[in-house]
Amino acid sequence: MLRLTIALIFLCSSVVAQAEFKLYAEARMGAGGVRHSDLDFYPTFGSFSGGVFLFENIGIEGFIDTPLSAGTEGDFELNVLEAAGGAVRFQSPPQNGLQAYILIGFVNFKLEQKEEGGPTLREVYDGARLSVGVQQRLEWFPGFIFGAEYRNYYANSGITVDGISLGLRFEMP
Repeated sequence: MLRLTIALIFLCSSVVAQAEFKLYAEARMGAGGVRHSDLDFYPTFGSFSGGVFLFENIGIEGFIDTPLSAGTEGDFELNVLEAAGGAVRFQSPPQNGLQAYILIGFVNFKLEQKEEGGPTLREVYDGARLSVGVQQRLEWFPGFIFGAEYRNYYANSGITVDGISLGLRFEMP
């Protein structure tokens, strides 16, 4: 993961040296859904991302998720302890300040499952990330954008991890 982050930083810096770019940062809060062994858990999370547009409406970004609360089902508790990765962002041109977007990338995430009176299990997964969302530019606060997003982390493990979130983003003018 560290090598991937360093490569992303080098890619961003080389693009910055050759092109006009626009940086952005975003904070989100959401609820996830984790399906494991016919059990459904709904942990909550905070997410932070930052990126750069390489071309108009096409950018790359890195993100990190942090847990806010675990989901419970019967005697079990499950939490996404951490998630981090990168993605390519494709977004539509704005119409009346409204845009749609899709993120396609990779994710590394760690799940923790506890059973009442039993052991705590931790597993790390790698896989693909796919997110789709809509965002609205806030006319009275230039550069700020409010958005809603659905995301899915696919790790070919039999465990389904997805979520919905709301966020506020700032784009450099």
